[in-house]
Amino acid sequence: MANVIRIKRRVSGTSGAPAALKSAELGHNEVDDTRYVGKGDDGGGNATSVIALAGKGAFVDRSSAQTVGGKKTFSAVRKSQFDAGLAVKAAASHGHAIAEITSLQTTLDAKAPLASPALTGVPTAPTAAGGTSSTQIATWVPATIWDGWVSHVVEDHSQMGHTLGGLQHRIELSAVYRDRLEHELGRGEQSQRFQDRRLQ
Repeated sequence: MANVIRIKRRVSGTSGAPAALKSAELGHNEVDDTRYVGKGDDGGGNATSVIALAGKGAFVDRSSAQTVGGKKTFSAVRKSQFDAGLAVKAAASHGHAIAEITSLQTTLDAKAPLASPALTGVPTAPTAAGGTSSTQIATWVPATIWDGWVSHVVEDHSQMGHTLGGLQHRIELSAVYRDRLEHELGRGEQSQRFQDRRLQ
């Protein structure tokens, strides 16, 4: 008849090592899948410590998913294994096609192009300083002053009636206000802009 060798085991309850084992005695905890052995001898056959000997509860398992804690130092790593691991990793600095980045193309399509943008809503721009003569984009606040003066001219004309003398007076006032605006701006080149704005 074959001999059957058994070791102590715990099938349920608490994980971890047994409280005590005999010297060289084995114990298996099925709760955390760890095998323990009694180490040392106190002189009475009892182990002086119980240490983990085997089992995926205490050692790295080659197939199942595990969380490995603590600092590990390896004395040697095969270069071929190391190179194989690096081969499937992206470089710290690398590029991507637009299509590879989620929603990037959609985000770019929502932006105005640099060439001939068709803006909507109420776009704003800086107001150029007096004397500026460049190709910068800027609003022209003094235009509101000109519009106000023209409004006064029109009002004066409406009060005088549609007569030839009233029309002549309106033209003269328009020229006066235009000259005053040119003087305020200090920019002689602006006069050309106002030539087409004389009231007919």
